[in-house]
Amino acid sequence: MRFSFAIIAAVLCVSQSIALPTGYEGQLYKRTKPKVVTMTVTEGCGCPPTSIPVLNTIPPATSSVPPPATSTVPPPATSYVPPPASTHVPPPPPPATTHVPPPPANQCPEPSKSVFLLRGFKSHGMDHFYTTNVQEMNNAVSKLGYKKESHAAKVYTHAEVNTIPLHRVFNGHANDHFYTTSSNERDNAIHKLGYKDEGVAAHIFATQICGSVPLHRLYNAHGKNHFYTISESEAANAAHNGYTREGVAGFVHPPH
Repeated sequence: MRFSFAIIAAVLCVSQSIALPTGYEGQLYKRTKPKVVTMTVTEGCGCPPTSIPVLNTIPPATSSVPPPATSTVPPPATSYVPPPASTHVPPPPPPATTHVPPPPANQCPEPSKSVFLLRGFKSHGMDHFYTTNVQEMNNAVSKLGYKKESHAAKVYTHAEVNTIPLHRVFNGHANDHFYTTSSNERDNAIHKLGYKDEGVAAHIFATQICGSVPLHRLYNAHGKNHFYTISESEAANAAHNGYTREGVAGFVHPPH
């Protein structure tokens, strides 16, 4: 045992005279600082006691830092979104009925209060004229070139229950009398079409109640003439001869 230590001591003594190359430790492992452990040997060598460095370097397992995972979630099988079956939105169901029940008998005007709606026609200038005033019609016939025709209907001269006014305007340039229950139509005719307000011709029903019938309204653009009648056959004949239907002016009692 003493002999073995003597050999080791001799080898270590010799190694003191051999200088390690500069940077030797750095060539073994990058960025690794060696740990030095010293051992004192004095026995069987004849050399002075010396502390001999012994390398005890333990390299790290690795200095490589793995890159972060770059894998992504695989895309869905398809990105196609099918359209809806239809963009049509069905309309709400219609009301069960559009029938307007007639008012009670006590909410209809007294038939005895109704008067004739007189009708005249002027062929020169082509104008139909309607009035409840007998004197006004007689003046139109005797002085203004109108011809009296059959009575147009029975109406009311004053406001009665469930009635509305039938406005009357006149365009002297076009020689046309125009009748409407719409105040907007009346105002438009006055402010934009050259008509003059002539007041209220009569009072009639807005809906078909109290035994009333439709008063058809037609217009001849060529002759600048409005025409009103309760006769469907007469309205159809006028429409066949240049007149255009403009709906119903209102509802009135038949003249007989």
